[in-house]
Amino acid sequence: MEAIWSTRAVTAGALSSSDETAVPTKIENVEMEAVHCSADGKAGGSTKVLRRFPIVRQWSGEVRFLVADETIDESTFHTHLLTAGTLIGIGRWRPINNGKYGKFMIEKFKWEKVELPV
Repeated sequence: MEAIWSTRAVTAGALSSSDETAVPTKIENVEMEAVHCSADGKAGGSTKVLRRFPIVRQWSGEVRFLVADETIDESTFHTHLLTAGTLIGIGRWRPINNGKYGKFMIEKFKWEKVELPV
């Protein structure tokens, strides 16, 4: 029987660090989206203000994770990353917040075992 993993184990047992991401455009050429948002930044507020958010349609980056929980194996972690790219996403209006932006793909996945000093 295959083990069932909760995201709690993965989020508690993994730490990310990232290098700079590459956005192939200059800030003055970034597309903007105007959205009426709650003035206090909290969902459901009665006072709305117009805010502009950048839309970056193409970007790339390298992210490294330290998986400290030994019960999380390579296959489990890779599956969680693939699922996160489709169902969770990153940014303001990502899929987990009923949005259409922020999805990502894993182009390269490398698993290394590193011995940490005690």
